[in-house]
Amino acid sequence: MSKLKTTKNEIMISRLIEYINDYAGIDIRHNSRKSHYVFSRATYFRIAAEYIPDTLSNVARAVNRDHATAIHARKLYSELERYNTYRNMYNDACAYMDFVEEATVQEHKENVESSIAAYAEQVARLNDVIRMQNEKLKQQKELLDKIGLEEHEIKYRDLPSEKKYVFKERVNAILKMI
Repeated sequence: MSKLKTTKNEIMISRLIEYINDYAGIDIRHNSRKSHYVFSRATYFRIAAEYIPDTLSNVARAVNRDHATAIHARKLYSELERYNTYRNMYNDACAYMDFVEEATVQEHKENVESSIAAYAEQVARLNDVIRMQNEKLKQQKELLDKIGLEEHEIKYRDLPSEKKYVFKERVNAILKMI
């Protein structure tokens, strides 16, 4: 079983990128310096700062940039607010992220719960294997203990401890009489 492949932050980052890409009609991960790409990425970084509690490096890496670009883009966004296109993109994306945040939290919780259930099944199977191995070991030990013993010695070993005590007392009494 593999570990969880996506975290809540990764899910939210990918959803935000998809939304901005669809809204702008471009791929903000593309290495372009055209103003529409730069301004759309600036909007992405501004929204990511508000909705995604992750490092700047991780947020920037998702769009093939570094943390310095993210810092610069967030400063740039204040200039973009005067353009209706990017202000509307920001407002619509924020409304979308409010919705996605709730859905993502639930989805992440379900991923974690399903992983826990899978691990619990795996632990239960391993416990069954251990139990069967212990039973086999016990049987093998019993066989080894009985090798080379007389029939009465085998019967003595199978007695419960109280009966062994009574048996020893009787044998000791008989030996004292001899």
